[in-house]
Amino acid sequence: MIIFVLLNLSVFFCVGVIINAFFKDYGILNKVLIGFCLGIAQIIFTEQILGVFSLLTLSNLIVINLLICIFLLVFSRIRKFKKTIGRYVAIPEFNIFENRIILFAFAILSGFILVKLFLNLINPPLGWDSLNYHFTFPVEWLKNGNLINTITVSCNPAPPYYPINGSLFYFWLMAPFKSVFLADLGQFPFFLISFIAIYSIAVSIGIRKELSVFAALLTVVTPNFLKQIEIAYVDIMVAALFWVALMFLINLYKKYSFKHVVIFALASGLLIGVKTLAITYSIVLIIPFLFIVFKNTASTGVKRSLLYLLVFSLFVIVFGGYGYIRNIFLTGNPLYPLKMTMLGKVIFDGVLGKNVFQVSFTPYDYSLSKVLFHEGFGLQSILLFFPAVLSWLIIFKYKVKNIIIYLLFLPAMLLAVYYFLIPFPCTRFLYPFLGVAAIAAFYVLNKISLNLKIVSSIFIICFLSSIFELSGHMELIVSLLLGILLFVISVRFRDRIVLIRINKKGILIAALVVIVSLKFIEGDYKKHEYERYVKKYPSWHYDGVIGWKWLNDNTEGDNIAYVGKPEPFPLYGRGFKNNVYYVSVNDVEPKLHNYKNSFYTWGADFLTLHRSLEEDGNYRGNADYSIWLNNLLREKTDLLFVYSLSQVEDIEFPMEDKWAQEHAESFELVYGNSSVHIYKILK
Repeated sequence: MIIFVLLNLSVFFCVGVIINAFFKDYGILNKVLIGFCLGIAQIIFTEQILGVFSLLTLSNLIVINLLICIFLLVFSRIRKFKKTIGRYVAIPEFNIFENRIILFAFAILSGFILVKLFLNLINPPLGWDSLNYHFTFPVEWLKNGNLINTITVSCNPAPPYYPINGSLFYFWLMAPFKSVFLADLGQFPFFLISFIAIYSIAVSIGIRKELSVFAALLTVVTPNFLKQIEIAYVDIMVAALFWVALMFLINLYKKYSFKHVVIFALASGLLIGVKTLAITYSIVLIIPFLFIVFKNTASTGVKRSLLYLLVFSLFVIVFGGYGYIRNIFLTGNPLYPLKMTMLGKVIFDGVLGKNVFQVSFTPYDYSLSKVLFHEGFGLQSILLFFPAVLSWLIIFKYKVKNIIIYLLFLPAMLLAVYYFLIPFPCTRFLYPFLGVAAIAAFYVLNKISLNLKIVSSIFIICFLSSIFELSGHMELIVSLLLGILLFVISVRFRDRIVLIRINKKGILIAALVVIVSLKFIEGDYKKHEYERYVKKYPSWHYDGVIGWKWLNDNTEGDNIAYVGKPEPFPLYGRGFKNNVYYVSVNDVEPKLHNYKNSFYTWGADFLTLHRSLEEDGNYRGNADYSIWLNNLLREKTDLLFVYSLSQVEDIEFPMEDKWAQEHAESFELVYGNSSVHIYKILK
């Protein structure tokens, strides 16, 4: 915990110095957004640098961040930073106590968030992507000191070639603890920033403060969105960084300057470095950026425009380009493993066609009715967000600025991106649309001067309809009771609370309370991690979870080969004590790009995927028992963990299970149930 605190203090110090040196006169909310991007950028940059040179260890991470602190300490005016620290942490001007409806909404929302945070802190992670690669890759980086990703087995083979900013942030939260105790909540800071970014955008374009709060609250309380803070995915990260970049784009439009180009480029780079699909959303940011640059060329000169474009490109490459550059070096294709064609010609060669992501979906999955009524998007999506696609019609009645016209068209553009550019209709990819649509909707309500009581009624109806979808049963009751208690306390002690002032002593006391509490919860988490896997996971996954627990209880630094269902993360055991890897069934190192003539296809039935993987030339093709056994022995493998295949109708085990059963002289079954077989390698 001390190391974690030290690392984050070093980042906070560096951010504070830069803010004070270059953004001292900015408003508090802009400072928070800029500071957040600077902090994430420092985390990403330092880990990338160390990883590229195979030096990515916790000790080196501490050293490089402390060196940055020393550098800034020497080359900045520290005394000024000390003088302005009080203003840097000042409370924003808006006072939630002025509006009982907003105070009630904040209290109820806080109740749900606090309960979810607590449950996540004491329970192990749940989530396909988390257990498959978001957590697995950082563990491998921590063990090997580099940024080399392992293959994802018996599943979509693309994740090792995805951008890695999300996993780099998870690494930051995992390395000091050797657990995902805090990393499982890695999206929560981005959730908070989402609210600030949406509110900031709304206020900056002239929406009254109450309506700006409504827009931000209805976005973050959208059930599908809020519930993802429980899972270590990256979709909230993408949405938050999109909205932050949009805020910086508005700043650039209002004041064309080098600083605004830099912070917009920084946010844009962080955005596309989280998820490949973020490139599609970045299009609607980059085009207006180019328009702003070229529009100002006449007044600032061609050289300055070229400089700004160069700076933008540089920051995007440094903070978002690693994954794409890595793919170019490995395969020549920045979007590998996708095969990219245009007008029938291959632009970038790959091993996956775009259609493989679409075969599991039906026309219903693309329908608006599914999004509105079956995906947890709340009543606000029906009444406000999706109708906001037509918000641009207001420009025929009211005269508005160019940036407003752009924002009013943006919901329609983002919806078009979702339906026409993204290869498959996963509704969490709509998150960036939600915040923009909320802003557009409330801009219209603000512009037509709809009575505040009517707007407040719409808000409270949408808000209340959403909170009952946020949790189930006991969690819902506890969250509601806690939220109501917070509201009563806020109303009862309003006069005392508003007199509270943030100062260094108060921050220190609050920080110590949080740190000590987290330390106790961390100890409880590590002690009961695998027992709670058994209690938390649903019945359909129970056999696999029991296998994880058995493995953790019966290993200590073992080498474990695995195959089957692609959830290797729990096999590392408590404190990441084990080594976990897939062993090739042929004589090629198991990296997708090593199979030069491979190509993978599948249909709605995932059994077709497993059969495709085993075709000659593909990474599970040309299988040979003798070669596989030699590969196991060469890796000094102790145990073989065999899952049944994932997403197939009947229980079916991969070929390695049959081989192990047929060769009792080399394999001894030490644990088994209907979905998991664990073999000891007899050397």
